Amino acid sequence: MRFFNNKLSRINFLILIGILTYLFTNMSDGNSYEKGISRASQSVVNVSSKLKIESKLFNKKNSQDTVGSGIIISNDGYIITNLHVIKGNRSIDVELDDGQVYAANLIGFDNRSDLAVIKITPLSPLKPIQVSNSSSVEIGDQVIAIGNAFGLGKTFTSG
Repeated sequence: MRFFNNKLSRINFLILIGILTYLFTNMSDGNSYEKGISRASQSVVNVSSKLKIESKLFNKKNSQDTVGSGIIISNDGYIITNLHVIKGNRSIDVELDDGQVYAANLIGFDNRSDLAVIKITPLSPLKPIQVSNSSSVEIGDQVIAIGNAFGLGKTFTSG
């Protein structure tokens, strides 16, 4: 339950900062975020990992499943996610916006920031997130976060 002690998942923070300005500048009208959410959600993926645990004492095999979010950062399959989602000797799967599931490999990570880069080999080019300059964001602006909160699939939160 260490995950629930975090103030805010770093991946949600990255998603928020990365697409915040993009959403504001690409809204279809003054009251709707539909256009920006539609574009950005294509670049947000669900990440799941499984750690196989063998207990020789009781001759049992169990697994520990973890879920989280990721952001596509290149059309050839590089994705940023939280390290705590994939840490350890785990098998990693990535589900794209269209439902396709791919096995992923760990490319690199940073313990301090709890971030990791994973890679899938997609059959066709992916749609990476379009990042804008966040300097135009001000305190009090409406924001939207896209993620996979509690493994519920793609979720949208605003505030």
